[in-house]
Amino acid sequence: MIALRGKWILATLTILMMVCLPLMDAVTQIEAKASPENLFTINLVVAYEMGTAYWDIANSLKTELAKLGINVELHYMDEGTYYDVVWGTGWNLTWPDGWDMDLSTFWWMPTDLIWYEGCYSWTGAPPYGWNYFGWHNDKADTLLHRCITTTDPALRKQYSWKWQEEFMHDPPHASMFYRVMYEVTAADLLGWNLVSWWYDVWSLKRAGTTLPDYVTLTYGTAEDLLTLNPVLTISIGSETFTCQIFDMLMKTRVDSTGAAVVVPSLASDYPVYSADGKTVTVHLRNDVYWHDGVKFNATDVKFTFDGVIDKATWSSGYSDFSSVIDSVEIKDEYTVVFHLKAPCAYFNALLASSYGGFIIPEHILRGVEHSKWRTHPTNTQAPMPGTGPFKFVKWERDVGWEVEANKNYFLGEPMVDRIYNRFITSTATGLMALQNHEIDFGDCWSATIDEINAMRSDPTLKVTQENTPAIQYFGFNLHHPILSNRYVRQAIAHAIPYEHIINDLLPNLGFTGIRATGPITPLHGYLYNTELKPIEYDLAKAQQYLNMWKYSLPEYAPPGSPEVALGPVGDGDFSGLVELADFVVWADRIAKGQLTPDKWPFISGRPIDPDFDNNGQVEMADFYRWRESIGKYYPFEGAR
Repeated sequence: MIALRGKWILATLTILMMVCLPLMDAVTQIEAKASPENLFTINLVVAYEMGTAYWDIANSLKTELAKLGINVELHYMDEGTYYDVVWGTGWNLTWPDGWDMDLSTFWWMPTDLIWYEGCYSWTGAPPYGWNYFGWHNDKADTLLHRCITTTDPALRKQYSWKWQEEFMHDPPHASMFYRVMYEVTAADLLGWNLVSWWYDVWSLKRAGTTLPDYVTLTYGTAEDLLTLNPVLTISIGSETFTCQIFDMLMKTRVDSTGAAVVVPSLASDYPVYSADGKTVTVHLRNDVYWHDGVKFNATDVKFTFDGVIDKATWSSGYSDFSSVIDSVEIKDEYTVVFHLKAPCAYFNALLASSYGGFIIPEHILRGVEHSKWRTHPTNTQAPMPGTGPFKFVKWERDVGWEVEANKNYFLGEPMVDRIYNRFITSTATGLMALQNHEIDFGDCWSATIDEINAMRSDPTLKVTQENTPAIQYFGFNLHHPILSNRYVRQAIAHAIPYEHIINDLLPNLGFTGIRATGPITPLHGYLYNTELKPIEYDLAKAQQYLNMWKYSLPEYAPPGSPEVALGPVGDGDFSGLVELADFVVWADRIAKGQLTPDKWPFISGRPIDPDFDNNGQVEMADFYRWRESIGKYYPFEGAR
């Protein structure tokens, strides 16, 4: 349900209702620059599986940034190429070997802030996590980790809200809107929803059928399998596959009210916590068998998580689990004890994570070094046996894969006998396949709102829509020497024509009356900061931020001083490094009361920006933050 669900980079195309409208040509606040020269060029990549309206969104940003003298080159590419450029070999490189900006979606689990550390903390940089932006903000990392390791709701709220403030101040992506998702399936498909998704595949069935009936389902997937070992899952196709074959200790599903809940799966009951919250005991079911007939036990659980939290494995769940789990102990054959580094407020939900939470069989990979799991045949050719409701049948590359019912599943034999997972790369083909009942559901199609409404009248189809924990955004590659400067990112964020995008290009895809302020969504309850104001389209303000960036450039000369070269922001003496001597400059600004931008002096004709936290006021806090950057050349090498 993602292209990286949760870590989802390309949103589920099933619900990307593309509205193909003319490109923007009238959203203006200031005129485009008369000068043909560009300050710099940004290469923005878009996967064409996302639909043509997303290309229109990218073009709308190109139009606005041109008014600021920023050239945007758009690159429309297939999903496989996009994935490699953004997530694979090019994640930490800039164009042409990598990327500068992208247009993407992150989809979150609605049960808590699962995956946020893996997506935004510095420890989550690929291949150990999903922070492909290269965002390195120690303050933000500390706030987020405290939110996760604090169990007191009031304190968690404080940390979460402060983290969102820091995110808006130093954004690794420009947030556009929280996603309303539309889903269309065969009318007789039961047990499917966008919350429990494939996590609860056992509940799927066709209306009017009984267990003796031979029932099949066909799913259209936009992506072929990239990995087969579930602790290495990196894509929507692979996640779909592993959900069908494997199980986790806990599982996400919806209760009778439609709310997302986490319930035991391979665990026989809910985990038991020690008084200090750092020891968690999980009792396991003793009636579970791997698909090859070997009985499941505690050895498999310890074996799995030992691999997940070992950096050498390159597990997609490493950053989420390694920050929480210190070690796993086998208490007896059907009991494991997790020793945590600190109390974890969402540990139950973390055990239901499809990125690192699926249990694998110890008897298959026993003796194989963790570093070799990725290249092992069980990840590249044929999967290991699982404990899930379906068993692997076959996989044909670029065509699809098949699974069949596990008649010995511990919850009982599934009501579906076989699932055909068909690989469809064209969203138009996927839509036709859905309308013609060649597939029963899928993530391979897109449609306009008019097409969605037309399908509502088809009695053979079922259309649903709901607010979801997903954020649509423009992502920044902070490895880029210009985009690493937060003034530039703030300038771009203020140049996005939000209302035009939301009301004209993608109507009905954003939460009604709520603009996005960051990745935490309103569906996360008290953890969502309701006091933040979203960034507005304002080209005048964008120009002000861009000017602040200009003043940091060695080659930039302010009006009237063309012969003067400026150093990077933070480098008071323009030596190319942030050094102790630079703090004399900042202290001097404070001592002389030169605290606001209008009072910042020229030193030998050179403007200095000592306002590190960008709040419009030079304070002692700025002095301490610059001190942290000693030895770094701003804005490069992670310095902020």
